[in-house]
Amino acid sequence: MKAKSAAGNTLSVENRFLRLDMDTRDVTWTLTEKATGVVWQMARSSSQDVTLEDANKSRTQHAFASSQDKEVRPARNGLPGAYIFLRDLGIGIHVFLDARSLVVEVERFVGRGPAKVRDVLFSRHFLLPRKPDTFSTWTIGQGAIVPATMKSRFHHPEGYSEQDMAFHGAITGGCGMVAIAETPFDLYVAMSHLEKEAPATFFHWLPSLGDLRYTRRVRFTFEKGLDFVRQAKLYRRYMKDLGYFVSLKDKARFNPNVASLKGAAWVNTSTAMRRMRPLSYFCNTFADQTAWITRLKERTGLKTGVVHVDGWGAFGYDSVHPEVLPPHAAAGGAAGLKQFREAARNMGWLFGLHDQYIDIYADAPSYDPARFMIREDGKPNILNVWAGGPCSHMCSSESLKFVKRNFVEGVRDQYMYHNSPSIYDICQPDASYLDCFCRIHECFNPLHPLTRAETVYYQRECLRTVRECGKKVVQSCEHAKWYAIPDLDFSYGLAHQKADVQVEGGGSATEAIGLPVPLWNLAFHDAIWTPEWQDEAYGRMLLYGSSPFFTATKDGPTPQEIEWKMKACKFNEFVGFDEMTDFKLRDDGDTLYSEFSSGAGVTYNPRERVCRIEGPRQVATAGTVKLPK
Repeated sequence: MKAKSAAGNTLSVENRFLRLDMDTRDVTWTLTEKATGVVWQMARSSSQDVTLEDANKSRTQHAFASSQDKEVRPARNGLPGAYIFLRDLGIGIHVFLDARSLVVEVERFVGRGPAKVRDVLFSRHFLLPRKPDTFSTWTIGQGAIVPATMKSRFHHPEGYSEQDMAFHGAITGGCGMVAIAETPFDLYVAMSHLEKEAPATFFHWLPSLGDLRYTRRVRFTFEKGLDFVRQAKLYRRYMKDLGYFVSLKDKARFNPNVASLKGAAWVNTSTAMRRMRPLSYFCNTFADQTAWITRLKERTGLKTGVVHVDGWGAFGYDSVHPEVLPPHAAAGGAAGLKQFREAARNMGWLFGLHDQYIDIYADAPSYDPARFMIREDGKPNILNVWAGGPCSHMCSSESLKFVKRNFVEGVRDQYMYHNSPSIYDICQPDASYLDCFCRIHECFNPLHPLTRAETVYYQRECLRTVRECGKKVVQSCEHAKWYAIPDLDFSYGLAHQKADVQVEGGGSATEAIGLPVPLWNLAFHDAIWTPEWQDEAYGRMLLYGSSPFFTATKDGPTPQEIEWKMKACKFNEFVGFDEMTDFKLRDDGDTLYSEFSSGAGVTYNPRERVCRIEGPRQVATAGTVKLPK
């Protein structure tokens, strides 16, 4: 390991794999990966580097280059690098080389600086060449790679949304980079895409309850041939090392019902809904729904399914939560719900209920501002108006109380509403769906303030509370995230992101961000079962080894829908618990290829809508499949 200090504001350090040349004035650098000779240049300092807040709560943005109280010291751990104090900005930057990695730490420097340090956009994005072999790796939703030559512009340096996985990356000149957030809760995955630059990703560090309360850390790894597949695999390995990865096979050892997901379909039924705005109402009895799923099994021959019952609660779908008990009287009440569950179980299917512990409705007896999740501006989240009318968001610490009450303990001494046994005591469901879970937010309610990491803790406790009832409840939620993998068995399939972009010549359009690739499945296909809920996604069902949704109604699905969705079920029966080992965009630009640990592979041409499934003889769906348009 070597370190050189040159005159002025430059510093150079290196090891066997990497060389780092730093400009300490504006805290930027170039990094050379020695095996390939590829040079990675970080963007220069800008006014968006850090947002500060003074004692009067006035916020201003500052560039690192503007610091007038700066000191550079050697890295603290003996590795080649540097620690840069920016005292007047209230932060310290620790940068060092560790084998093939560049590690960057941003920490709060307590001294003469500001009252609070808020958003930090550092490390900044890399300035990538606008060449056909250059891509950024975007980890929102299922994932994408964004070509450096992308003509439309998607510029969101502030961050676009919650991350599904806490990494991003790039590849250029045969050298790849993957950046893994080792402090993953308070961040956005952001993208800089200025007019004369290629799109490039980076981390936007968010404040924790208003300040940079702890050190933020990201590890950049550089290596020849580190493409998006290998980037996802490095992230997968990191999740395993931390204990966040639990395979579906291991989950099935804990709960044998999990094994029933392989080859299953998600079967949706709807009980009751009252819409407050149009004053409309409908109700399908539990007996009706029993007849519908029975008929669906007769028509499909589906060996295993997960029945998902919407609107089963006392007031129907999205109404008066968290007061869901007792079950909807007009649909058949507790006895009818239990009979519905028995019918599904006799068919060999899992039986699950839709439930909701994020929204708290204005007409619920439990409605109390003391339970609210409060934003930093002191206001509650009261933006939602669903079927049952206006509602606010509960703090996750309050959500846990109602999950325990409804699912495990039962309702006692409820004013104006009937007492009730617990959901589990009424019908012992095999499955559960907690709507809107796995969303990271803070709570500034002085009665129960929560950081994002604490919110994650409470949401995971909610999932565990339900999942561990009788050691047999198969657990799902709406938004699977990396941190909930040990506590989830299945979830809605993650979609590829579409968003508004600026197009050449002015104006905007809604389009996919980059080229869709299954980063989530490459990391977690064998950890969470994720059926596709979009009927038009037949090709993606086969390509990703996913299962479909059926909606059980009086008339039921068409024969063609049954035919194509059953093909997906049969393929999922073979690969549903497999690792996705590879994914390729073929050179012809039209063909996609996925591969699974069992040896099965799928080639898909979206333009021609043709799939070819290959692999061991046991793959019942092997051969060419022409998909419907």
